[in-house]
Amino acid sequence: MELFNCQTTEWIDGNCYYLDPQGQNEGALYRNTTTPDGYAVDTEGRWVVNGAVQKQ
Repeated sequence: MELFNCQTTEWIDGNCYYLDPQGQNEGALYRNTTTPDGYAVDTEGRWVVNGAVQKQ
């Protein structure tokens, strides 16, 4: 399993979430988008690959 950059992600309850690492939105959760480093996240902010939530 490929992992996000550990400085910008948090594993919470077995799910991986991407948080904005700096700037005006520091700590903001990315949702339903692609992160700046190219990973997809769902409407809940969980890392997904081909629509499947990635678990720790």
